[in-house]
Amino acid sequence: MVQQPAVERKSIKFTIKEAKAQKMMVIGMMRHAWDGYEKYAFGADHLLPLTKGRQDWMGLGISILDALDTAYIMGEMDIYHKCRNWIMDSFKIDPVTYSISVFETNIRVVGGFLSTYALTNDQLFLRKAKEVII
Repeated sequence: MVQQPAVERKSIKFTIKEAKAQKMMVIGMMRHAWDGYEKYAFGADHLLPLTKGRQDWMGLGISILDALDTAYIMGEMDIYHKCRNWIMDSFKIDPVTYSISVFETNIRVVGGFLSTYALTNDQLFLRKAKEVII
């Protein structure tokens, strides 16, 4: 048996002030990405940032579903509520108009609804997950 060389790991330590600054930087980056999506592509699957265009791959508002639990965890409740309202009012599956990827639908749509349901216990997300799989 060949012994593997030890790997030296450096511990990263932050002061409370540095940790708060890192947290605010991450939230700021998420907010920047969201603001661009909201301004140029809200309701579409993706923002095309170089052209400020929008793309509908499956027609499910994928970026909204991707942002939902992230916004909730980060405490960005204005984003969370805007996403929730869009899901309540506008989310619909239309496999006739768009081709649906079973893999992407399971991990991003059903997964997004179930992870948000697990965080919030909001029955809307459980109902929407069931609508997708039935």
